[in-house]
Amino acid sequence: MRLGLHKKELVAKYFFDNIIAGSDIMERVIKRAKKFASVDATVLITGETGTGKELFAQSIHNGSERKTGPFVAINCASLDKSLMESELFGYEEGTFTGALKGGKAGLFEMAHGGTIFLDEIGEIPFNVQAQLLRILQEREVRRMGSSTVIPVDVRVIVATNRNLGEEVKKGGFRQDLYYRLNILNLHIPPLRERGQDMRLIALSMFSGKLSELGYTLPEKTIGRILDYMEGYAWPGNVRELSNFVECISVLSQSSYEEMAEYMDGILGQAPPKAEAHGKAVGEISAEIQPDEASESDSGNLKHWEKQRIETALKENGLSTGRTAAALGMSRSTLWRKMREYGLHS
Repeated sequence: MRLGLHKKELVAKYFFDNIIAGSDIMERVIKRAKKFASVDATVLITGETGTGKELFAQSIHNGSERKTGPFVAINCASLDKSLMESELFGYEEGTFTGALKGGKAGLFEMAHGGTIFLDEIGEIPFNVQAQLLRILQEREVRRMGSSTVIPVDVRVIVATNRNLGEEVKKGGFRQDLYYRLNILNLHIPPLRERGQDMRLIALSMFSGKLSELGYTLPEKTIGRILDYMEGYAWPGNVRELSNFVECISVLSQSSYEEMAEYMDGILGQAPPKAEAHGKAVGEISAEIQPDEASESDSGNLKHWEKQRIETALKENGLSTGRTAAALGMSRSTLWRKMREYGLHS
């Protein structure tokens, strides 16, 4: 059975041990998810794009009594809305032009005895929501063009980066379906709220990608790259982090200056962290005020700016990311000024 499921790619490959986390907030999320795995109720996973919602869905399945059954995952946003009903619930032969001979089982039938994971659940059309509600209530599915129902034993896990409560108020999502889905709620925090998890995840990614490419990087260089990455908000979360690590790994045999210039193009315009050593970002302006300029000539201004950058670098542990945030300038501007003044991090 497991071999057959592997051939059909209906197996969850991730476990809780695959989730890299050291922050308190993620430890609590994992603990809650493990409790959810021990029961059979519907789970609603929320979180920004790229936070790893499917990783948790697969881990919950593999931590449950259904782990030997199929794991069927579908991204509702990727389905053609005109075909969504037939994909989810199946159809009988001759139901529409192009229908397969003998009909076709829907995803709920394929997930019988296991788990179905519906990602981007907020993308399901209103008319299909009613049918999904019936399946959740009755645990039976009716194929398109059929007059009979088929019992299904399936656990449902759904995920969304939308606020379904707000969608209900706007009339874009059924309230009764929302209550059926929101039995066990699991919120995955964004990467920017996970403390040192970014470094842990990035280190693991660098190890795997560099090994795959057959490249090596000194630990000191990796440390400098991680420091550089810290001031970025990662709006794409772990998915964006993975793409970034792959890019830098490919360029890892170049000089650090070349890598830094490339990183500037990706992260240089990113919004820095909201706070930097007790001072709000932007509170310290990178520009010298007119009254200060009137009291010093050009040479003294440059000397003052160089000292200011040196001091900020020391206060921020030589981290260019944190230093740029503290000074209220982009990394690209900081790197340009450091080169101009002969400074090194």
